[in-house]
Amino acid sequence: MPPQLKKFVSAKAQQIRSAAERLSIEVSPEVEDYLKAAQKGDWMEAMGMYDAVRNSRLNSDDPEQKRSEAENEAEEIASI
Repeated sequence: MPPQLKKFVSAKAQQIRSAAERLSIEVSPEVEDYLKAAQKGDWMEAMGMYDAVRNSRLNSDDPEQKRSEAENEAEEIASI
């Protein structure tokens, strides 16, 4: 994996874990698996997991999950 891409992936993983810690929520096992695959450069595995991770979060009926998703999206927009 190119060094710049490795640095980017690691920074995003840390950003997700830090946000979860600040919000006192756990990063789901699916997201952790996705991050691990991306960090080791296994793009086929990561891409295969992406839709499942995104769909499980978007289709959740859990109000806490929806709040967390909204906060994460707000953080992403603020960082642009």
